[in-house]
Amino acid sequence: MDSYVARTELATLPIRLADKLSLSMLPEIHKDPLDRILVAQRISEGIPLVTKDERPGLHGIQTIW
Repeated sequence: MDSYVARTELATLPIRLADKLSLSMLPEIHKDPLDRILVAQRISEGIPLVTKDERPGLHGIQTIW
C-alpha cells in the first residue's frame, strides 16, 4: 500500500486529536468505524469526501462523486 501511495502521489492524512474530537460529536447515522473516521477527518480538515456512498453527506459534509 505504501508503494502505491508513493507511486500515485496520493495525499494521506494522519488521524489527529481534532479528528477524534469530531468523531466523538458525530451522530450515530451509521456504525462503520472507517466511514466515521473519514467523515470526522473531513469535518476537522474542512475538505470534501470523495465517495459514492450517500450516508456521509447526511453529516452535512460535501461529498464528490
